[in-house]
Amino acid sequence: MIEAKSRIKTLTTTTGTGTLSLNSTAEQGFQPFSVLMSGSEVYYTVTDVDGVNWESGIGTFSSNTLTRDTILESSTGSAISLSATGSTVFNSYPSSFASYSNVGVNREFVASGNIASGKPLILNTDGTVTQVASGNLTQTNYIGLANASVVSGESVPVNQVGSYNNLQSSLVSGSDYYCTDAGDISLRTSSGTVLATQFIGTARSSTDLQLLNPPTEIVGYSNGAITKGKAVVVEASGDVAQVLTSSSGNPAYNPGTQQISAGNTDLSSASAQRIADNGAGTFCVVFEYSGGHDAMIGVDNGTSITWGSEVNMLTGADGGATVYYDPDEDKFIVTCMNENSFYVKSTIVSYSGTTATRGTQSSTLATTTKADWLASAYDTTNNIGYVAIGNTVGKMLTVTVSGSTITQSALSGLYASTAIAPKYFNMVYDNTNNIGYITYRNESISDYPYIQTYSVSGNTFTFGTPTAMESTGAGGTVSVAEGSADGNGVVVVWKASGSEVLRYTTPTFSGLAITIGTVSTMTSIPNTNPRWNGTQSVNYNPVSKTFQLAYQDTYTTSGRYDIVTNDGTVTGGTLSWGAYQVVYSTTTSNSSAITGATGKNANNAFIVVEKSSSPWKIAGSLYGASTIVTTTNMTEENYIGLANETVATNTDVKITTISGVNANQSGLTPAQLYYVQTDGTISTTASSPSVVAGVAISSTQLLVSRT
Repeated sequence: MIEAKSRIKTLTTTTGTGTLSLNSTAEQGFQPFSVLMSGSEVYYTVTDVDGVNWESGIGTFSSNTLTRDTILESSTGSAISLSATGSTVFNSYPSSFASYSNVGVNREFVASGNIASGKPLILNTDGTVTQVASGNLTQTNYIGLANASVVSGESVPVNQVGSYNNLQSSLVSGSDYYCTDAGDISLRTSSGTVLATQFIGTARSSTDLQLLNPPTEIVGYSNGAITKGKAVVVEASGDVAQVLTSSSGNPAYNPGTQQISAGNTDLSSASAQRIADNGAGTFCVVFEYSGGHDAMIGVDNGTSITWGSEVNMLTGADGGATVYYDPDEDKFIVTCMNENSFYVKSTIVSYSGTTATRGTQSSTLATTTKADWLASAYDTTNNIGYVAIGNTVGKMLTVTVSGSTITQSALSGLYASTAIAPKYFNMVYDNTNNIGYITYRNESISDYPYIQTYSVSGNTFTFGTPTAMESTGAGGTVSVAEGSADGNGVVVVWKASGSEVLRYTTPTFSGLAITIGTVSTMTSIPNTNPRWNGTQSVNYNPVSKTFQLAYQDTYTTSGRYDIVTNDGTVTGGTLSWGAYQVVYSTTTSNSSAITGATGKNANNAFIVVEKSSSPWKIAGSLYGASTIVTTTNMTEENYIGLANETVATNTDVKITTISGVNANQSGLTPAQLYYVQTDGTISTTASSPSVVAGVAISSTQLLVSRT
């Protein structure tokens, strides 16, 4: 039973947070606490001698002592620690218990649906009330407890904050009670399981429930250790956790070594043309030289490359060559051009370890004109390969493989008109959107960099409109890569003639229609004139979700021609390139560098293939972009406050919530807004996501808020 007397006020000799030892004499003009019956419960307020901290609560008076049983409000959100003797204690009536108009037992609403007495209610948008049931309780619609049982359409008296509801049973006096999603009144947790989150009030007897505003300090159940003063979020399970970040993935892999093939062919006049991988560490490189075309298998061992022997694909004349991997047949498909006799021929290449075996070759397909640039890609939906050829004209064909049978289709029509002379080109097929992209230097129109789309039905190609990316000549290959499966779109990179800088764009597409967007200059390269001769100079890494470049520096320092790469990352639709990395340091000016995934390493290391010197051989270096991804458990909605104590995992923890004051901070600037950081600390600078922690009211105290 709570007892109240007028004008009770005295001093206490207590320091810290323990029971208050009261002076037997009252302050002048007031009564001592001894006018109360020993054992009486009493509302009290204590103010610290520092003049800053205060605390209101319910205590039990006995023989000039006052226990601090229930903390209702305080300047810190919990029991204050009295700094010295002489703090003031007086009898007061908490504002949260005061009655006010339109709130109380007798405010009535029309019932929407039958309502049982003592049950929690929600307020509907039409002004009626409904008993809480599964799925209808939100963070804002709870209104109070029914004070009678009624049927739908009748008026129901509703107890709201500031009143009592005496229609409960089996409550534990002094305990806080909550509403479950099903509409039951219960404790918040049971055996570590969260039962309810909507605060109702505090039990004053087994049947009486005092309806109160939510406390500024709550008790949560910790999922993971929590440190006092750190920001806390509520999880989907109802547990709470400290705001933190976590990382997964592997760091960048760059051993800086080069493995040179041991083939017999003199490749002084050769250039590596294309590379394809099987996704498990085996890749095939095709190259042309004065005597014809060869293919070579390489294996990524995780830290080095093992090369097989060269296998001839086409002899007697050089020309373009390309390769793709057919996952349905587990074979590499190589297509080569004889530019003297004007035909293309495709070859099945099977492999075992580093041994390549030339299989069935298709019939020759006449091109009627020189076509020394080839590129290819594989359509995983229709299980068919696409090959583009180009020089004075540009055409395409399909390649189908079934067992040992390989068939080339007839050539398509021109990409566009005879005004298109595609050279120095690349091609990819977007299996997410079922569209192909060809990029090339249009040698009929001032060497401008072009992009073109295509779709395929059977062996019939449909081409989009050839589109220039800028009205400046391209000095070498116009390379393209796509990461559409990860939402990273398409990237095109080329070297601009004259300025000798690398340019790039991220075009977008609607069907076959192209929107170029912004064309930008790369700034994170060794110098302004990189050697950009590779036919496949950009590729996409689906593990690190980055785009990968391969090119050669031309004089970083005297006599150096390092093989260089950059990682390109797409964030919010915007591509940015990281600082360049030297993949292999060399003093020899090699002819080209191409890039492709190996699929072997945890971060899907890329193989950068170039030509070594003395002797002239195919060489390769491994490089893997970082796959480390950092995430946070904080969202824009789940921050609830700051921890009031340090606890281990699976433990109750006190948390200062909205409108409460957390006194566990240091070095704050009063009147300054603070934001939650992703490591659980607070700062005056917003993090991502941007979440307000509160406003500093002293160097150690933060008033928790969301705005």
